[in-house]
Amino acid sequence: MSPLEKQAYIKKIYGLAVAAGLLRKIGEFADALEVDRSGLSNAMNGNERNLTDRLVRKVEKWAKLNGLDGEPLPVAPPPVQEQRGVFIPEETLALYTNLSETCRNLSAIVAQMQTGAVPYMGMPAPKNLRTEK
Repeated sequence: MSPLEKQAYIKKIYGLAVAAGLLRKIGEFADALEVDRSGLSNAMNGNERNLTDRLVRKVEKWAKLNGLDGEPLPVAPPPVQEQRGVFIPEETLALYTNLSETCRNLSAIVAQMQTGAVPYMGMPAPKNLRTEK
């Protein structure tokens, strides 16, 4: 457990104890833990020298005895799986899928029209042909 995690855990238990009405001041917390008041105060202020595993164990034991959250903070946060790419809502994905299908259909129609026009290359379009004189 890092010093910051230890400090956060001690402050959390202290805050829970104050909220539960068990304590009012840090001095009362130190007396309840049977530790030096200035040492506890320094630990709560982030002094790494005072943030010992022994102090954390005392806080944890006291918290369990008094019905407070006695679970320590996790040693390390779970790794966040890196996700790459563009993520869009399902509705937007459906829109793009439909749009893609529409483009594919239009391309097929244009291709059919182009192949149908091949016999008339160099000649007027069929609508402009006049068969009567």
